[in-house]
Amino acid sequence: IPAKLPSPPKIDFEVSNENIPPTQHDAPTQAKEEAAKQVTPDWERLIIWEPTEEDLKVDENLTTIEVEGILCKWLRPHQREGVLFTTQCVLGEKDFEGN
Repeated sequence: IPAKLPSPPKIDFEVSNENIPPTQHDAPTQAKEEAAKQVTPDWERLIIWEPTEEDLKVDENLTTIEVEGILCKWLRPHQREGVLFTTQCVLGEKDFEGN
């Protein structure tokens, strides 16, 4: 076995985006949000935190925090409760001293 492997050859080329069609990722964020609202999910949303009207008066950029839909689809009821409980404990919303 050689002590040092040879360096790979250097390949010099340029990538052009001019012939690549636009994708869903190129769409404006607002259009994505509107499309997401129109889709009816086949799972129940798991909302961890939602800003109140008072919170929005202080900072209008606050958004709802929720578990990703692909996870919600497969979580069982006791797991959903566990996710909420753990998050509330970490955020200090629940006072839990343990057993």
